Amino acid sequence: MKSIGEFFARIRNKQTDEIRLRLSVQEIIEKYAKTKLPFDAISFSIKTISIKGLSQGAKSAIFIKKPVILKELAEKVPNRPIEYIRLD
Repeated sequence: MKSIGEFFARIRNKQTDEIRLRLSVQEIIEKYAKTKLPFDAISFSIKTISIKGLSQGAKSAIFIKKPVILKELAEKVPNRPIEYIRLD
């Protein structure tokens, strides 16, 4: 039973890290793009963030400020390197 408890603790920790990362991305994007970003519009792959469902103006603002956003993400979430923001 000890191994099952450890397994579920690892899953819970992974979910907490994912939520913390999504909240950080949401906060930073909203800060620079000045738009409300839905929580489920953010998805991750290895070193890429994909954001869906934004207006063209918000996409342009994110694209222009991409280096600043990536730098702030690197400072805020150092354990997850993000190198690219993909706007769908």
